[in-house]
Amino acid sequence: DIDECSTNPCQHNCKNTAGSFQCSCNVGYKVDPKDSTKCLDVDECTTNPCQQNCKNTAGSFQCSCNIGYKVDPKDLTKCLDIDECTTNPCQQDCKNTAGSFQCSCGVGYKVDPKDLTKCLDIDECTTNPCQQNCKNTAGSFQCSCGVGYRVDPKDLTKCLDINECTTNPCQQDCKNTAGSFKCSCGVGYKVDPKDSTKCLDIDECSTKPCQQNCKNTAGSFKCSCNVGYKVDPKDKTKCLGKYQ
Repeated sequence: DIDECSTNPCQHNCKNTAGSFQCSCNVGYKVDPKDSTKCLDVDECTTNPCQQNCKNTAGSFQCSCNIGYKVDPKDLTKCLDIDECTTNPCQQDCKNTAGSFQCSCGVGYKVDPKDLTKCLDIDECTTNPCQQNCKNTAGSFQCSCGVGYRVDPKDLTKCLDINECTTNPCQQDCKNTAGSFKCSCGVGYKVDPKDSTKCLDIDECSTKPCQQNCKNTAGSFKCSCNVGYKVDPKDKTKCLGKYQ
């Protein structure tokens, strides 16, 4: 028997047979039906061996994965989800999703529409949450009140009127008003124009209320009469003769 294989008639493998020979192909190839000495590459991708992407190669194939996935080292046809959150891509909170991840922000912040991994502070003051004054802070806000008011400890967005009269700011009478107070004086006194919390004695004698003599007193006045006269008991501003 002549060993035809000695002349390398086959592209890949040759087996001598009785009176002839037989060609075969390596793994990943098949015998060319048009020329049994030749081998054609088998396109393994036609059978969808890969979980995601398949690339045919000479005598084999190669699987690859979409963005957000990686090839499973235990099974090269499979893909594993990549947990992007392990690299801290988000400024605040990160949630791993299938093939991707999602960033979120804590209370008082919102996701930056120009960069979804970043957070922007929310200016809560734009919604007027405070009864009086509002100051935006990082992730929150702070309410404050104007002069004469204090923050309500039961609701920090509200203001309570301060009763200034409890500290006795006035020399005589005090009336609490919304956000302030007003001093007033009793009969015979007037508010000091230089200090509205003080009272000045009114000199009633300046209006000559007495028929004869007048003496100003604290908050009042007292009339008296000349020698030979006496104060009228019915009208103490008048004088009566001795014999009246």
